[in-house]
Amino acid sequence: MNRLSSNSNEAFQLISHILQKDSKSSSYKLALLRGIIEILTENQALVYEKEDYCYIPLGPLTEKWLFYYFPFVYHEVHQNSGKPIVFYQSLKELQQCYKGELLDIEKNILRDIKNGFQNPNKRQKYHTCIHEIAQCIYKNPMRYTLNQYFKGEYQFYQKRKSIPSLKKLNVNQEFFRNDIHIHLGYIAFRAEVRHGLELFGSFLIGENSIINNWADLTLNFKKNKTLPFDKNEIVEFLYRSNNIRSVNPPRSYYENVQSKGKLFCLWTLKPLKGNFETDHIIPWSFWKNNDIWNLIPSQKDINNNKRAKIPTVKLLLSRKEELINIWQQTHTEYKEQFEREIALTLNIPKQDFSYEKIFETLIEKVKYLIDELGMEEWKGK
Repeated sequence: MNRLSSNSNEAFQLISHILQKDSKSSSYKLALLRGIIEILTENQALVYEKEDYCYIPLGPLTEKWLFYYFPFVYHEVHQNSGKPIVFYQSLKELQQCYKGELLDIEKNILRDIKNGFQNPNKRQKYHTCIHEIAQCIYKNPMRYTLNQYFKGEYQFYQKRKSIPSLKKLNVNQEFFRNDIHIHLGYIAFRAEVRHGLELFGSFLIGENSIINNWADLTLNFKKNKTLPFDKNEIVEFLYRSNNIRSVNPPRSYYENVQSKGKLFCLWTLKPLKGNFETDHIIPWSFWKNNDIWNLIPSQKDINNNKRAKIPTVKLLLSRKEELINIWQQTHTEYKEQFEREIALTLNIPKQDFSYEKIFETLIEKVKYLIDELGMEEWKGK
C-alpha cells in the first residue's frame, strides 16, 4: 500500500512522524535517518534511484554508526530502554584493542580503517562490529520505521532478498572500505522523501532535530538517570563523531615538497614559503571528507577567507591544470589509498579512473551544492 503522493508536504509529514511520533525503544531509527541524510548530502555519487526507491550504500552507513555509538559505549551511556545495543559487546571489544582517551582511540580506528587493519586482532574485531551493525540496521530500524503508520513492516525501508552479511569477506587478509561496500551492498527507502532530506537535511539539526531527539531520548532512559552528563554534553558526543579528522598523509607530503621550494597555493598560484594550511576543496563543515583528492595546499589567509564556501565552477576551471598536477603527484605518492578513496567517495572504479573523470565529478558536485542546495559560493581572492 502506497500512502504517498508526489506532494512534498506528505514527504515532510513522514519525516516529522519518524522524529516526533514513531515509537522508539532505542536510538536506532534516529541513527539511521541521520546517516541517510549525511550520505545524501555528502556522497550523492554513491546514491541512485530505481523505480520507487532510493538506494544508499550500507557500508559507509555502518561506519557512520560505529562512530555515532562509540562515545556512548566508551562512557557506558545507554542507547535503549532495555538490554544494551545489539553490537555493544563487539564495540567494547574493539575499544579494548586500543589505548588512550576517546578521541585518540577514534582517530586510531579511523587510521586503521584507511590502512586496511594491519593488526589481525583489530581487523577481526572491526569486521565483527561492522557485520553486527549492518544486521542491526536491517533487522531493527529498517523493519520497524513507520510500521504503525503503514500498518506493516519494511514499508518505509525496502525489504531485501537477503540479510546483509560480511561472512564471505576474508578476515585473514587486509580489507578496505571498498571491500565492505561491495559485500554489504545497498539498502533502500521510499524515493519520494529524498529531495526533502537533501534540501532540508541541515535544518533537521535544531529543536526538533535528529540530534536533539537523540539526546533527549538518551537522557530519558532509566539507566542513564544518574549519569554525570547534561544534554549539551550528550549533543557534543553526537556531533563529535563527524569531527574526527586528520589531514595526513597529504600534509607531510606537502611539507616535503615545500622543503624543496616547489609548493604553491592552488587558489593564488603563489609559492608557499612559510606556514601553510591543507584546505578542503569541498569544505569540511559541509562534507566530512579527508580524502587525498579533496586536500590541497593553501595560504592561511586564503583558507580563512574561503572557510565553508564552495569554490565556483569558473574558479575550478581556471585551476584545472594545477589541480590535476597536484592529483598526479599525490596519486604517485599514495597510489592505492588515492584510488580506493576515488572509487568509494566519487564512485569512479579503477577501470574508469582518469584525472578528467575526477575533475568532471568534482564539477558536478560543486554545481549541485551551489545550484540545488544553495551553498554560498567562493570566487577566490
